[in-house]
Amino acid sequence: MGQKWLSTKNMYRSTNTSQKIGESPDRTIQRKLIDMGIHYRKKKRAPRYTEKKIEEAPTCALRLYRTLLNNDFELIMGDEKYFTLTNESVSTNRGFYTSDPTTTPLDVKFKRTQKYPAKVLVWIAISEKGILKPFFSKRTEAINERTYLKKCVEERLILFVNSYHKYRKSVILT
Repeated sequence: MGQKWLSTKNMYRSTNTSQKIGESPDRTIQRKLIDMGIHYRKKKRAPRYTEKKIEEAPTCALRLYRTLLNNDFELIMGDEKYFTLTNESVSTNRGFYTSDPTTTPLDVKFKRTQKYPAKVLVWIAISEKGILKPFFSKRTEAINERTYLKKCVEERLILFVNSYHKYRKSVILT
């Protein structure tokens, strides 16, 4: 059993044992694992950072904290998110139910996917003074630098800063 992760089904095969072990015949390997406090856990998603980014994070956070500590700056946060135009984002829409897979239509059985699916970009900025009017754009590829500067920064963010934050210094995080 030199593998890092091994299912209980494969554990039975690799150790040449049946599911029943222990003092009584109704004690399965899975039950023993539960008794020992070992439970199956689902892996959580987390961003993949490089070692350099991980080392820089505390320094950047401390610098931002010290900047905002004097209370003479206002924080404005902007972010964008891409949403696909399919119903695949809802986990219950990823499968299907059927009693006979041979009679199920092909368009139900198979989900045809594009190499670069169409997406909707939503960009928004917030501060303690309010929420900026969101920017929506339907794209087949990621937003480019020119569009981001013109549509998000120049037409929205700069007007927002000039309208609500003209008397104080602002820190903008995007």
